[in-house]
Amino acid sequence: MIKDYGIVPSMDHYVKVIDMLGSIGYLDEAFEFIEKMPLEPSVNIWETLMDLCRVHGHMELGDCCAELVEQLDPSRMNEQPKASLLPKEKKELVSQSLLEVRSRVHEYQAGDRSHPNTDKLYTELRHLREQMKEAGYIPETRFVLYDIDHESKEEALLAHSERLAIADGLLNSPVRSPIRIIKNLRVCGDCHTALKVISKIVGRELIIQDAKRFHHFKDGLCSCRQI
Repeated sequence: MIKDYGIVPSMDHYVKVIDMLGSIGYLDEAFEFIEKMPLEPSVNIWETLMDLCRVHGHMELGDCCAELVEQLDPSRMNEQPKASLLPKEKKELVSQSLLEVRSRVHEYQAGDRSHPNTDKLYTELRHLREQMKEAGYIPETRFVLYDIDHESKEEALLAHSERLAIADGLLNSPVRSPIRIIKNLRVCGDCHTALKVISKIVGRELIIQDAKRFHHFKDGLCSCRQI
């Protein structure tokens, strides 16, 4: 880059390389790349890799990144994933899922209980989970990057921001109408599996735009064909 174009790589350039490698699952290679950086890795570097580890279920490396993020900027670990109903624009660093219900925008935080209909949302999600398990769904708790017991990990997955948005959409939008969500980070592997099962159970199309692509979940399948 310096030799061919005379451009000195900035920290943003390194973040993009990490994102490129991690997005296709080369997490160990991304970590090796960080170790060889001529600059001291910033909190954005470790946070990017941490988020990608969550997506791909690389728990051990994700925990390592989380510790480094907390050391460099503890406030980052307090920024839980959020979800909203079609906001004006996507926000960076905070995971959001966006959905329009009756022309209003709602924002969710993973595990958040500040929503006025919190009890109804979690009741709907737990009811769905039972139906999903009967349909063969098995929670992939490896996507929870925290050292907690198995039951708590299932609850953490249940409360991901996009699922809260889905629950609200199911409760407050016309029956059989599509539910459209925008998420500024990538959907984790467990949520991807869960949304496929949910689309079949409720008989509705779930259209999710994450940081990389559109996912059209319908009749238990996704347009991206990810297994």
